[in-house]
Amino acid sequence: QQWLAKIAIGSLVVLLSPFLLMVPLLLLYGYEIAITRNVIKGVENPLPAWEDWSGFFKDGAYLFLAKLVYALPLLLLMCISLSVFVLPAFSGGSEDLAAALAGTAFIIWLLLSCLLILLGLAYAFIAPIINVQYVRTNDLSACFRFGEIWGMVRDNMGDLAMIVLGIILANLVVSVVASVSIITICGPIILGVAGPVWVRMVSGHLTGQLARKLDGKAPAMELA
Repeated sequence: QQWLAKIAIGSLVVLLSPFLLMVPLLLLYGYEIAITRNVIKGVENPLPAWEDWSGFFKDGAYLFLAKLVYALPLLLLMCISLSVFVLPAFSGGSEDLAAALAGTAFIIWLLLSCLLILLGLAYAFIAPIINVQYVRTNDLSACFRFGEIWGMVRDNMGDLAMIVLGIILANLVVSVVASVSIITICGPIILGVAGPVWVRMVSGHLTGQLARKLDGKAPAMELA
């Protein structure tokens, strides 16, 4: 109910990003968690009203901190992959050495990029489980029970693949709709403002389905 209005309010939150820094992102994370909770409870219309702003912010902040910890290896490797391009600066003015170092830097960057893709894919599978773990326990520390998290990832690879696919499809839909309407002002709005809100809604619903299945409340997940 009132889904269009709820997306519009979320879009206004995104528009405030340049002025409120991280706050809009945390609110969106918190709103996603609220959707997941409603799906777990079996609420018929799981999109919550934009009312519990402090609750959205708290849940979003906790979730952001948890995901930041898991993303640290990815961020560190990204920084290393970008820093290799300073190697030609150590050539000491030798053009041949500079060329050799540039070639070496490119090869290292290529290898690190492949590793980044693998780590990014691993993170994409872990992220929904972090959400589930937080929603089920309401405890930030539970997100760092690494053995438990890994066990849940290992035992639910098929469902996690569906979630990753669903989020990819949601982003693809946003891109297609934005491309079709790019000649109007609606294109940039859909792509940069409303799109991320809708994707978070999709992610929250799919994660809630996974949690319901893990709790024995649902036999299977559905992308529809």
